[in-house]
Amino acid sequence: MSYAWVATAMTNGQILEDLPDLAVEDIAVGLCEYQSATADLPIASAPDEWERATLPGATVLNLIDSDNDDTPVYGAFITHRNKSTDDDKIPLSMVTLEGYFNRRFVRDVSYTQVGQNQIVADLVQRYITQGSNGGIPLRIVKVGTDDGPLRDRDYEEALGKSVYSCLTELSDLPDGPEWTIGWERQHNPERITPVLYIGTRVGTAADPVLGTATTFEVPGSAGSVSLDEDYTEGHGANDVTATSTAVGSDQPQSDHIVTVDPLRPTFEDRFTPTTDVTDNATLNDHARARAQRIFGSTKTVAIEAIAEDAPRLGIDWFIGDDIGYYVSPDYENPDSNERTAFPRGADGIRRVIGWQIKFDDVEKIIPVFEEPTDGDT
Repeated sequence: MSYAWVATAMTNGQILEDLPDLAVEDIAVGLCEYQSATADLPIASAPDEWERATLPGATVLNLIDSDNDDTPVYGAFITHRNKSTDDDKIPLSMVTLEGYFNRRFVRDVSYTQVGQNQIVADLVQRYITQGSNGGIPLRIVKVGTDDGPLRDRDYEEALGKSVYSCLTELSDLPDGPEWTIGWERQHNPERITPVLYIGTRVGTAADPVLGTATTFEVPGSAGSVSLDEDYTEGHGANDVTATSTAVGSDQPQSDHIVTVDPLRPTFEDRFTPTTDVTDNATLNDHARARAQRIFGSTKTVAIEAIAEDAPRLGIDWFIGDDIGYYVSPDYENPDSNERTAFPRGADGIRRVIGWQIKFDDVEKIIPVFEEPTDGDT
């Protein structure tokens, strides 16, 4: 087993119990969002203090990498527990710690021309790390050298906005802030506590010359690589037009952005940007970006790797990083030694915006990639 579970106190990170028999099918993490999961704790082999170690709202279940100094790679707080005389296990529900941000609400506070990353940090400092009954021991780390674009924001308690909704609104803006929660181990006493990373970009971009620090390879560290090529409506076109949502007799729209494609007839795509844009030049920018992305089809790469063979999550790569993939042209499909789905091989770079671990007989890790912004594979 590469990974192990421990229970920690939500208020201070104190390690409560090891949970070697905790059964979890899969877990997931996403950038700027929370994810949920379920678990079962067998009663017969549970530690003596299992009730405290599974107390909803008071306990975090942390996943640690046993092969790498027990590095914590995941944490979710327990939200629901069911005890029954008819069951030999305790079903649990849990939510990654980002979900706690949706259980805390902002008060009256205003920001005028303040960097967006500083707004995020201040909201979290005010309403997450402290509270009427205390907060959580969250360390805040700003990634990068600046606080991002200056923003004006007025928050009122009467509007009932959660910290999570405020951060989501900021992150959804063009060039909005990114944020995610990681975990760190502390000593004297032993604790596992969360770290909030905030930045215009979280994670490491590929170097223009050296490429990525981590590459998943077939054959090698990646068990499998798949490439989905989607030319359905909205995912493939060679003539793209952006239209405005503005109301009026003359609805602004971009020029037709045409990409020469000798193998296909004309496929048109008309779309409306998420923001209310009326300027033709801006609409053209939106259309060009979309035309570049969907020309030749929308290409989605998926990697599934055996955890113990793969580059180590939390050590070799992190959420937000650019990572590489490579399929050798000499790779032989185990089901057909003569042919492969990638006769010329394949390689590329994708940005990780989440990940999933499946706890099958063999633990598997699946990076979740940002949609490509160009036509490369």
